[in-house]
Amino acid sequence: MSGDIEQIAEIVRLTARLSLVVFCIAFVAETQSKERALKRFLYAVFYAAHGVHLCVVAFYFYALGEPPEMTPVTALLWLGVAAWVCVAVAVYMPGEKGPTLMPPLIVWYLWFLFAATEASRLLDPARAETANWLLLGLALAAGTIRARRDLEPGAWRPGSDVR
Repeated sequence: MSGDIEQIAEIVRLTARLSLVVFCIAFVAETQSKERALKRFLYAVFYAAHGVHLCVVAFYFYALGEPPEMTPVTALLWLGVAAWVCVAVAVYMPGEKGPTLMPPLIVWYLWFLFAATEASRLLDPARAETANWLLLGLALAAGTIRARRDLEPGAWRPGSDVR
């Protein structure tokens, strides 16, 4: 059974990494492109990837036979799930021009969770892997690109038609 749990844990890590990569692409594309359909598609891929990840996490705890321990970190992750659901609803709400694709507070919170997860892995030598360095670099690069764009005077805002 221990080998099965470890295989499920590896799938959890793989789906989390895939979700992070897709999130970073959508996160940057939202400020780089005016193509609303493309941005909606990229976020839809992120929601699907992250939905699969959440299902695999639930299956992991089911197979483990015990619920996750409630810690401050777990609470932050539950808030991340709530943010993920809020964003999914916001992106696909109908509107004249459509809502902001990703409300800034929520999108930056999700970015923080992804970056903090990779950083926390690197702080524990037993769990650190080369992939964590690469993924943390990707998250930080995406954050830098997004922040530069968000902070420009007269910057294009998601959901607006002007840049």
